[in-house]
Amino acid sequence: KSLQTANADLTSKFEQLQRTVLDRTIECERVQSKHSTLKSEFRSMEDSYRKHIAKSSLVQTSLREQISKLQTKFHKLETKSSLDDVKEMDDVRRNYTKMSQEVHDVKAKNARLKNDHVRKEREWEVKYEGEKERCEAWKGRVESLVRERGGG
Repeated sequence: KSLQTANADLTSKFEQLQRTVLDRTIECERVQSKHSTLKSEFRSMEDSYRKHIAKSSLVQTSLREQISKLQTKFHKLETKSSLDDVKEMDDVRRNYTKMSQEVHDVKAKNARLKNDHVRKEREWEVKYEGEKERCEAWKGRVESLVRERGGG
């Protein structure tokens, strides 16, 4: 009878361990799925960031070209002495100032986006490492339980 009781206890414990292993396996799969989702979101953010940077570069180039043209025009107008030319020079100066500010704004926005991108990348890496460590811990527990079962 005590062998039957011991056998029943071991069988019950084994079934409980199997359920625990199954639960941990499911949890690991969820963690891996979450990791995959986070990785996909991170790649999407990176792609979006790269597209914005490319677009910003084009805008900067265009603004620099316009500034260059305005500078040339400004220097030409600077040499003339009529009142009409003075008014036009003021307009050119205002446009130049405005476009210089726009270039500054685009650079500042790019710097903010870069900082935001770096911050988000760090957050993602911290999350990934945490999930990885957690999965490794569960893996160790499952292997330990399997060894205990195999040794018992």
